Amino acid sequence: MFFHRGRVYYARNGTGADFDHPVIEQAELDPRTGRLKGSMRVILARHRRRLPEGSHLYAFHGRIYLLAAEGGTSYGHCEVAARRIRLLDPLRPVHTIRSSVIRHRRGHSIQATGHADFCLS
Repeated sequence: MFFHRGRVYYARNGTGADFDHPVIEQAELDPRTGRLKGSMRVILARHRRRLPEGSHLYAFHGRIYLLAAEGGTSYGHCEVAARRIRLLDPLRPVHTIRSSVIRHRRGHSIQATGHADFCLS
């Protein structure tokens, strides 16, 4: 759920090109009835990795941001950040949060990270 300017939006994974590459889609939700106001729209279709999950939407500094974990549950697990200016515009990936140095060092104490969050100060 994403609450923005008095409205409620619902986001989820949807059917993509194949099982490993679902899209993330969104629609406005009527909080009184629990029903969607219109159809689901794809907001993120191209992932740098596979198996996106756990998406979260945020609004700050005049833009909408999405964070989603991707890459499965092993050493390739990472977080992708995407942004857009208008609410229902497609998101554009802007950064993948992972360390190539850590990813290739299996003995390192930090591995398979994903499901990040923003911390604003």
